[in-house]
Amino acid sequence: MDPEFVERMYDVLDLYEEPYEPKRPVIGMDEKPKQLLEDSRASIPMKPGTPEKYDYEYKRNGKANIFLAVEPKVGKRVVKVTERRTKEDFAHYIRDLVDLEYCDAEMLRIVLDNLNTHSKKSLFETFDEKEAERVLQKIEFHYTPKHGSWLNIAEIEINVMDTECTGRRMKNMEFLTKELAAWEKERNRRKSDFEEMRMPLVCCHSDKFQDVWSPTSITTKEITNQSPLSGIKDILVIQRECFGHSVSLAEESLIAYRESLTISPFLALLDGKPVAVVFLGLLQDGNSEVIGLATMPLFRRQGIATSLLTAVFQRAFDNGVDLLFASAGSDYSFRALTKIGSFPCATLVGYGWRFSGEESQFHNSVGGGIHIT
Repeated sequence: MDPEFVERMYDVLDLYEEPYEPKRPVIGMDEKPKQLLEDSRASIPMKPGTPEKYDYEYKRNGKANIFLAVEPKVGKRVVKVTERRTKEDFAHYIRDLVDLEYCDAEMLRIVLDNLNTHSKKSLFETFDEKEAERVLQKIEFHYTPKHGSWLNIAEIEINVMDTECTGRRMKNMEFLTKELAAWEKERNRRKSDFEEMRMPLVCCHSDKFQDVWSPTSITTKEITNQSPLSGIKDILVIQRECFGHSVSLAEESLIAYRESLTISPFLALLDGKPVAVVFLGLLQDGNSEVIGLATMPLFRRQGIATSLLTAVFQRAFDNGVDLLFASAGSDYSFRALTKIGSFPCATLVGYGWRFSGEESQFHNSVGGGIHIT
């Protein structure tokens, strides 16, 4: 963490903590590519007690880009679908924010990452000098630190977007645009903001860890980039059942997923059947994290999550971790984490941290993600 990282981090955090100013809104802006995939065969709709079923084969229809801006203090987001991600696309999106979405604002303070298109230069290369200066006089860019894009509040909103809307197959640009428009309208209607994104952050010291007894019917297996593809498929199937993600189970997709692994997935098997997964993060200065706990709905409340977490925590502490963090996204995962010695150390509120506890030095600080890095 160098001086530039610290300076940019505090610039963004201080911006988040400022009182709300309607004429000077704080906006997080980001973008995400989306592969356009069409089902090769018609899916079987879900019915009571049975999830939607669809074939793993699909047809590729190109790619699209999704721009997203979010103003968390009023629960507003602005989404736009484009065919590409170019300087010109970025410039037009910024101008739309100024002229259409925030025409009454005096200054838009926009938090964004260091992507090569995210610059004033993009506007000067797209518009004439007079037009570019007109737009930019109402824009103030605040860049996240390099390798610190998790400070951008828009990243959390994109995660919500994937969970609620785009984490499934979108067959073409028109369908994607239609679905996103409906999602955006509903999110803005509810003014989804800080209050609906609240979860405890827990941590566990190695000397507080409690090894919980596990039934012999439950075993765990670590998946690596050398593991058979069957293990990768098990991970994706569990995530699909738990989160509704539309994922390809084709061999080439499984190979790409396996090669991209930078953190360690662990599977829980009940009588040999994979039923839960969790990921162990990298070791950094004696700290690490567990993320992505997912248990198949039909196998919850059977001690599976607790058994899996016990094994993963033990592995982490054996490998030199002193302090392990986890965000408890549900009462179910919170109970499992506390059973093995974890305790609440912070509350994640919407797009920020609200640390609790007498030993913390970071009361009321705000961050842009749910991971400590």
